[in-house]
Amino acid sequence: MTLNTIVKKLFKNNIRQYALFLFSIVFAVTMIGGYGVLQFSKTITNVLMNGGTSEMIALSMFGFTLIGTLIFIIYAHSIFLKYKSKEIGVFISLGIKRKDVRKIVIKELNIIFLIATFLGLMLSIPIAWLSWSTLTLFIKTKETAFYIGWKGLLVAVLFGFLCMIITRCLTSRYVKKVDIIKILKVNDEIEEVKGGNFVLGLIGVIMIPTGIIMYTSRTLNRILGGITSYSLIIILIGLYLFIVQFTTIGELLKKITPEYYYKHIVFFNLVKLKGNQYTLALFVSTILIGVSIFSVAFNAESMISGMLTNYNDPYDYMVKAGFQQGYFGDRDINELANTYNVQLKDFKKFDTLIMASFSKKYNEWSPINVVSDEMVYKLTGKTLDVKPDCLMLVVSDNENTDPNNYSYLTQPEPIITLLNFTTKKQLTLDNKGIKCINKILSWDNKFGGNFFVVDAELFKKLYEEQKKEYKFTTYVFNTQNWKQTGNFSNALFDAIAKASGGKWCLNYNSGYKEPYEYKNINENISNTYRWWGFTPASRYHTFNEGISDFAVYLLLFIYISVISFVSAIMIIGIKILNTVWQDKGVYKNITFLGARQKEIKAIVSKQVALIYFVPVILGTTITLGLFKSMLSHGGSKYPSIVFLFACGLSLLVTLIQVALFFVIRKHAIKECLNFKDI
Repeated sequence: MTLNTIVKKLFKNNIRQYALFLFSIVFAVTMIGGYGVLQFSKTITNVLMNGGTSEMIALSMFGFTLIGTLIFIIYAHSIFLKYKSKEIGVFISLGIKRKDVRKIVIKELNIIFLIATFLGLMLSIPIAWLSWSTLTLFIKTKETAFYIGWKGLLVAVLFGFLCMIITRCLTSRYVKKVDIIKILKVNDEIEEVKGGNFVLGLIGVIMIPTGIIMYTSRTLNRILGGITSYSLIIILIGLYLFIVQFTTIGELLKKITPEYYYKHIVFFNLVKLKGNQYTLALFVSTILIGVSIFSVAFNAESMISGMLTNYNDPYDYMVKAGFQQGYFGDRDINELANTYNVQLKDFKKFDTLIMASFSKKYNEWSPINVVSDEMVYKLTGKTLDVKPDCLMLVVSDNENTDPNNYSYLTQPEPIITLLNFTTKKQLTLDNKGIKCINKILSWDNKFGGNFFVVDAELFKKLYEEQKKEYKFTTYVFNTQNWKQTGNFSNALFDAIAKASGGKWCLNYNSGYKEPYEYKNINENISNTYRWWGFTPASRYHTFNEGISDFAVYLLLFIYISVISFVSAIMIIGIKILNTVWQDKGVYKNITFLGARQKEIKAIVSKQVALIYFVPVILGTTITLGLFKSMLSHGGSKYPSIVFLFACGLSLLVTLIQVALFFVIRKHAIKECLNFKDI
């Protein structure tokens, strides 16, 4: 019998393991390729501002997905190698040098990875298109058209080769150091799990909420600075320490209730026997389920809050005019309204200055909008008495809102330093904190629902000193029926674009006249609407077209969520298959000791339940706790509604897992009771 004959025979005997590993790689490459095709397509890049926060978040999530999928491949490889160890033992016992054995195994790995990567690439575009088409059935706009991002396929190829290199290294190391005696006893070897201690588990339980509090605490972040990343590490360490205890729970129950332990001794020992496998599978799938819920809930918050805020904004329209618009003003607005038979009401206007506030934390100047206290009276009829040497931040929100929710909008220092861009003089004012006034201003990209207020006399003095580049007039008004103002909304934008010379300035509010960055308005009309500070805020446009910004961004993260959730299901499924194949011999042996099928079914059910429900319970609970804390401290305008959405999402994930549990449990029991191939 030749070596090739032996290799072929061993391959046929373990065809299921090869198929499972091949499928895992195909799945991983397909998911990464499909994600990359979307991430780098015009569908996404046209919405995400180059170098902006949204783009950084999207790329960071892509990076986390790559890391999570890589861990999934390493996990699948470890299971494959565990079964492959018997073949390695056969080769070594036949006198074949370890160097040659390594070549045989790595050659197989190369073939598997090349085939799997090719299949994954072929499936990437169809899967991405099918997934995106399914998602856009619910939210469909002209912005959600599907385009192929070819860079994504390149990323998938590089990912496949990276996985191949890593698994080659792990395989080489294993073949080099493996002990034949251990190979022969691989199924009976108890995996020692580090951290399997009740005290460490209790510490883990404490670390999880501690990390959540640290992550969302403004006070701790202000004192310690950059604590956010460390707090996430604390949460993950706490989660790991807690999950480890599930594999050694039998030891604890043995001390507390010996009768219960010995009644279920087979179950507890089977879990302990494969401690590392259980720990890794539960830990990774818990994280992936958490990511799947968080990615959708976190980004849906922007869409939910944005649409509700726009619906509740006090004005249908807000127009900002400055140096770029020349003499465009209220007369032009009224003429357009008459042309399109739009009746205006609640028409008001006020002057604004752009100045800069100095941040000691970041050691830099940032632009702010400054108005007079007379303007507040003009808009609300309320007197806001601001002393000449004082400064106050006014936010458009309910008067009962905790002002600390908006502390991120201003500096925490008692004295705030302002910079006059024209004279380059600095002005120090007492910080009088934050005041919320209901429906004083719309939440849009011109003001963001807030502005700084100074005394009327001081404002007049500053206004006279400033150049025209830093002076603006804002017009706010309502209409008889905003839902019927589509033509007026478009004409208003066209009129402002014409007054601006057909160009828009991206950095008009930076405080520096040179160099201003101008772009043609018609070059990318969507970007102009999104990023130009002089685009009129229109309730009609937001509800009929502006939703596309949120839609594309949300759909991308729903896709990420699907990848994470499916990956978690894959890890759980692989773990259950592996458990079934490993434990069949044990189940057959205990039948000789009098165990009935009913008892075997109960043991299998407990194992499947452990693998299925620990990740979903921990993943949903920790994610909801973190998300709730973020909503409470992050200035969300509608935290209760957004949190209910997150709870509904968690319930959906749980119901899917429950349904899958009964299906998988049925097949697992059927497989475990089939002793023909043992």
